[in-house]
Amino acid sequence: MPDNPFHPKITKPGEEDVDKTAEFLAAISGKEDADRYRELVAGTSRSPRKPRVDLGKLAAAALASQEGLLAASFDKQTESLPSELKREYYQQVKSLSEIGFLETDEHGEKGVTGIDGKFYQLPTLQQVAAHFNAPERKAFIDRKFEQGFTRLLITPFAAPLDSFYDKARAVILEHRSGTDPSKKLLAADGSELICVQKDPFNIGSTYHRQDIEGHLVYNITKLVNSMTGGETVHGGGKTKKEILSDDHQPFPGFRVQLLQQDLVIPRKGKGTAINGRPALEAGKTGSYYLALLQNPKSPYYNEHGLFIEDWISLFATVLHETNTVIDDCADGVASLSLLIGSLRLFNDNYFPDGFWWRQRDGGIACVNGRGSDRAWDDVGVRTAVG
Repeated sequence: MPDNPFHPKITKPGEEDVDKTAEFLAAISGKEDADRYRELVAGTSRSPRKPRVDLGKLAAAALASQEGLLAASFDKQTESLPSELKREYYQQVKSLSEIGFLETDEHGEKGVTGIDGKFYQLPTLQQVAAHFNAPERKAFIDRKFEQGFTRLLITPFAAPLDSFYDKARAVILEHRSGTDPSKKLLAADGSELICVQKDPFNIGSTYHRQDIEGHLVYNITKLVNSMTGGETVHGGGKTKKEILSDDHQPFPGFRVQLLQQDLVIPRKGKGTAINGRPALEAGKTGSYYLALLQNPKSPYYNEHGLFIEDWISLFATVLHETNTVIDDCADGVASLSLLIGSLRLFNDNYFPDGFWWRQRDGGIACVNGRGSDRAWDDVGVRTAVG
């Protein structure tokens, strides 16, 4: 795994090490606290503002070690977060930054500009910890963690959907170019994949600008009918603009979720149960999966399906970090991923899907769509919690 830029080597708070410590602090707490740390070290601070972490302790910890710095800079909520989730957070931020999903505003804060023109700051690790450790959520999250939901996924949801396509396309092109021997396109078994198409990411014309124009809805809870007077009937869904205008979102502009570490959606009869949760196997309709997640008696209750943006973020970051494509259904083991967290608002109740498609002249990543009332043996659902 590449070096983590948020784990700088710390020796003592002097010379270039002050810059490294300040960079670390900016990543976990914000630019203002990083500037305040510099002032404290230099003895020039006159700011009455109380920092979000104890910068005196942080400076003292910098004299010790990297682990001491981490322990001093995280509050009790963060300390209770499993160490692997902390590592996943840092790796997600690093990958999203390197791919170009994240930008930096004039104040030095990482985040994303949404379709509404607003800048949304990247959630801090403290905020993520507070969310997962909230009393009303912690027992459920702990149980799901035991059932394999240990992979953190951060999605810059507010960004235009077309920008997700562009970023993922660039990652594929980078990995197939051959200019960097460390970057490859691999199947899950380690074999090299062929990709020669000029455009290696196929999305279908029906998804361009659909989030901006309000033709995609998210967080669907039910499907009433396929058609009613030409209008799609659904329950619980909101457009991206409606979600961004909701002040009660836990992470404005972002989605932070836990997925199972094993990303293979098993075919029928091939899944394995983990701590009382049977694997959610392929071969059912989108409507069936959606209803299953809403059923209080189901072992999947309160899990939810992914958005298109989630899948593209996952595809791009996994490829960036491991050289491996996900949802390569041609291997006979994995399945296409039906994205039942999103719904295309035409008169056909189409759920989007995401997959790697092997063709005779090379493979491509695809986001297309499938009717909610049809089943395929190699199409399943990947769920998340958060």
